[in-house]
Amino acid sequence: MSAPSAPPSAVLDTSVLYPAWSRVLLLRLARRQPAGFRGIWSRDIARELWRTFEVRAGRRGIAPEQIRHEAAAALYPLRQAFAIVTAESRPPGTPASPLPDPDDAHLWNAALNAGAAYIVSNNTRHFPPPIPQMADGERVLRHHVHGIEFVTAIEFIEDILGLDAAALYGASIPCGGIVRSARSGH
Repeated sequence: MSAPSAPPSAVLDTSVLYPAWSRVLLLRLARRQPAGFRGIWSRDIARELWRTFEVRAGRRGIAPEQIRHEAAAALYPLRQAFAIVTAESRPPGTPASPLPDPDDAHLWNAALNAGAAYIVSNNTRHFPPPIPQMADGERVLRHHVHGIEFVTAIEFIEDILGLDAAALYGASIPCGGIVRSARSGH
């Protein structure tokens, strides 16, 4: 009898941790027994997520103490479910970030430091260019660089993990939530 394979590991960007639907689904999957995947984030991602809560809540006119309460309530379960890795630098001898936005280098560093196979982000305009690859005898496009693939939340949940996101969520995915990259042919 063969040992079960380890679940995939993925660095989760703020763009998939801020929307409630994807945060809820990713938490559920990481907490499953056995885990659906190994979720990874960094202090940089946590700080960016906190700032996103502050800015968006401030735009809605929410009082600062309520903003802190909402942000803390969202971040606490993430701290329990996801591994924190350093993202300030990458391991010696590893390639520099291929991301076009230098502010996103922390995602690359976190993935390298954690040995992650995926970076999950909905900022597809910041993905490295897609490259053709063969998968199941078909030519497909993948945002794949140095062993790390960049995918959106819906692609990670449905294409990589093979799950029905809406069924798992228990409701329709919000209109703007279904973001796909060139990986999906869109």
